[in-house]
Amino acid sequence: MQTFSYMRRDSSYQANLKRVLLFAALLVYESITSIYTYLTPLYGFFFVYLIFNIEKKQKILIVTLLFLYMIFFEADKGFFLFSSIIFFAFFYLIAVENIIKLFHCKKCILTIFVVSGYIGIYLFNVFLSIIFETELPQFGIEYLIYMIIDSLIAFMVF
Repeated sequence: MQTFSYMRRDSSYQANLKRVLLFAALLVYESITSIYTYLTPLYGFFFVYLIFNIEKKQKILIVTLLFLYMIFFEADKGFFLFSSIIFFAFFYLIAVENIIKLFHCKKCILTIFVVSGYIGIYLFNVFLSIIFETELPQFGIEYLIYMIIDSLIAFMVF
């Protein structure tokens, strides 16, 4: 018995395992959203989640998995690879503090972040498409529905 006394169950490993399994489920969900276009890909919600949790060291695994989810999202929707991470970095460094200072309504801030996530990634990819002379990405009415649903989810969570 003494030889196995050093082997304790560590709850942090179980929590990380849960996060990785949730990430795998989200990847399956993202794949399903490409088949059923009425399901939101939750990009705007995760964009807001990253804004509020990017600097928390205890959330580093979740932040990394969400960046991987964003890469999967852009590959699935036909955007340029790593464009969402580059756009997020610019948006976070330039606009987040100014938006928080300018608006005092938390729901307004959440909605602006969600809309900025969807429209910003689209406009950034349009910019890259013009530079690289490729086909422009598609942006349909379903993205408006995604923004509304993601905003409502953000209201409930934050």
